Amino acid sequence: MYSSILGSPIELNVLFLHHNAPAQFKFLLAELVRRGIEPIFISQKINERIPGVKHFIIRPTSESNPSKKNPPLSVDKLFLSSLLKLKKRGFSPDIIISHSGFKCGLYAKSVFSTAKLICYLEWWFTSENINDILNSSQWLKLNDIDFIKSIDRNMLCAYELIQADFIISPTSWQLSHLPNFFLSKPHKIIHEGFDPQLLHYPPVFKSATPNITYATRGAEAIRGFPEFIEAACEICKHNKRTTIHIIGDDRICYCGSPPAQGSYHKWAEYTIHNYGVSSQFRFYGYLPRDQYLKVLSRSNLHVYLTSPFVPSWSLLDALAMGLPVLASSNTSLDEFLPHAIPRVDHSNVPNLIEAITNSLLITAEELIRVSNQSRLHISQNFNRSSSVDAWLSVISMLVS
Repeated sequence: MYSSILGSPIELNVLFLHHNAPAQFKFLLAELVRRGIEPIFISQKINERIPGVKHFIIRPTSESNPSKKNPPLSVDKLFLSSLLKLKKRGFSPDIIISHSGFKCGLYAKSVFSTAKLICYLEWWFTSENINDILNSSQWLKLNDIDFIKSIDRNMLCAYELIQADFIISPTSWQLSHLPNFFLSKPHKIIHEGFDPQLLHYPPVFKSATPNITYATRGAEAIRGFPEFIEAACEICKHNKRTTIHIIGDDRICYCGSPPAQGSYHKWAEYTIHNYGVSSQFRFYGYLPRDQYLKVLSRSNLHVYLTSPFVPSWSLLDALAMGLPVLASSNTSLDEFLPHAIPRVDHSNVPNLIEAITNSLLITAEELIRVSNQSRLHISQNFNRSSSVDAWLSVISMLVS
């Protein structure tokens, strides 16, 4: 298909491989379509359809009735099957963009040997970063991270990265964990970028009845959830006008074991009840983005806690909205936070209580200054259009 990348007319076929569509590639896909390209996306699930993108959903034919004779295929074999079907139909990609570490692109170059493979890498396990995660919370234990599975994941990821023509990672901190062997390959830092519409939200700085927000995919120790609940209970006990708003599913998304109550939300409800502050807590579960932003926009303080791990979207959203933010002090967040944002070692609950209390006492004038700094920092360093341009530049270089 003849298209235009960076102003040059070329014939270009682009293939995306990811468990979920469109995932981190939503805006790149939209821009490719705008430029006359019809991307193909192989995934297990479609969360949102992008007009002009051709989707292929992988489904094991024996999923509903597996047997020894016809067992369900593994994820890598499902992607391989789809790649072979595309090749049989005469499709030949110039560029393959694969979410590495999840077996999506293991056989991409085996099927399409002339294609240029871009590996999008979010995480590489090392003994150091595993220990950093485990040491970041007393709620995480040694057996909460399966070392064998971590090594197996690295081995699969390494096989894909060896074949890569280019490696892209969203932050320099995430890329820094890669062994030097892979860093010798062409690589670039390209974050997805923030939603510029968030700059138009007017932040609410001060309130006699402060709203404190917390938002992650799941309730788990790697995101400081138990420490936040313990601190929030103490704060609510001493200030009956404070309300706590918690967004996210009651599940463990990354690592760790549930507490004795069966899940962290159930543990939280038990703990909150014992403190006698249940009426001050709101648990929303998963929210569609418009409802999530509505809750977030009313925040007088957004508390973002995490072990040294891949940062969550709620941090970037809160900063772009100019909200008062309190964040964990580990290095995984350094790239996102201007110096004025207060930081805390959240594993120390008394320190966390003090940091939240102090953040609520900051003057309106100081909050406005920090808000402006946050929005400027995000606008300059995580501009979405710049991110898309960077992707296009890499693609153009590889096909030229």
